[in-house]
Amino acid sequence: MSTGSIGTCRLTKRGRGSPPAEPSTRPCRGNLDPAVLLGPVERIGRQAASVIRRGAGRGHIFNLGHGIYPDTPIENVEALVHAVRLNSFNPCWPLLRSTWEARIRRRRWSRFCATCFADPDIIQLRWARPLQPILARFIARRRAAFSRAAYAQIGGRSPIREESTAQVQAVVAAMAASGVVAKPYLAMSYWHPFPAETAAAMQADGITRALLLPLYPHRSRTTSGSAFRTIESALKRAPIATARIEGYATNPGYLDALCDRIAEATGQLPESERATAPVLFSAHGLPEEYVRRGDSYLDDIRATVAAVHAAAGVGGSGATRLSKPRGPAALAGAHHGSSTRCPGWRGQRAVVVVPVSFTGEHVETLQEIDILYRERARRAGGLTSFARARAVSCHPAFIAGLAGLLVSAAHDRGWV
Repeated sequence: MSTGSIGTCRLTKRGRGSPPAEPSTRPCRGNLDPAVLLGPVERIGRQAASVIRRGAGRGHIFNLGHGIYPDTPIENVEALVHAVRLNSFNPCWPLLRSTWEARIRRRRWSRFCATCFADPDIIQLRWARPLQPILARFIARRRAAFSRAAYAQIGGRSPIREESTAQVQAVVAAMAASGVVAKPYLAMSYWHPFPAETAAAMQADGITRALLLPLYPHRSRTTSGSAFRTIESALKRAPIATARIEGYATNPGYLDALCDRIAEATGQLPESERATAPVLFSAHGLPEEYVRRGDSYLDDIRATVAAVHAAAGVGGSGATRLSKPRGPAALAGAHHGSSTRCPGWRGQRAVVVVPVSFTGEHVETLQEIDILYRERARRAGGLTSFARARAVSCHPAFIAGLAGLLVSAAHDRGWV
């Protein structure tokens, strides 16, 4: 049956010899398409309310048609149960629905934050590792409200999943143009689709070999290292053979895309400021202790900045700085503190900010740089023009560069 449809009882005139007409109060059974549970929580609530509302007054029995799909998120099932209960027993549903949806969103934020901070590659407690789940829940409770407020400023959600999906599809299309046919899959570190979900989908599709491409250009245990660990562990149980693309900090396609984005952002400045405006490269913060242990992130960032500076000659003054967007841990070798006080733009009237470690738009670019830092720069005085380079996203040069890396890896393994 179609989504949101319900069973109905057809009433006919009672004729001679015909059975008694069925009363209108006879219970009717509802039916909700289980595919609805794969969508957003808000839609689940609306669809459940629609089914129950259409069966009101007839002793309605709610049911889920055809069972539950294996990859249905458990929190979505919980959301459906809450929605059915509220619709069935509360006449004040519009008011209660908003409260319920807000509660569900808070729980999802808390779970996302807890999953992130429970990652042993993000917070490296070493000997205190057994305490990490407790610490993760504590930090999640402290940061969940902050994160929700930040995301609310960009529409309540990040576009990173949609952008990542578009990037993967574009890369596979570019590989096909080179004669290498592949099927795209996406795995996210801390939300759906989780690596285990992606591995299950690949196994169901009969995949036996996989090329692993992190959308992190710069190598780090906290980003690409964590992603490799989780996806390889999931694929090993499948089992599926894998080949890594370790990093591409100086890949020509990536550098060309960055230079193009910087030129585009510089073009937004007043013409009189373009030749002298410094370029500030903004990157994820990383504790200095991680770098001392051998994390290669800072070296990769410096390599990208040096290569871009040589290729594009950015900033007439040659003033380029690394900055940490947020967090108490300093990025080793970078300017410490608010980037709006960075010496790279002190005394300048215009600046270009480049999110060098982000290949797609996310809260760090859309909220922290575009809103928070822009406002700080305005209040700081002196700066009259603030331009931010877009993420490389699906830039043709970037996509071609990634496709080239994957094709080379497939040839090296003898898979093509």
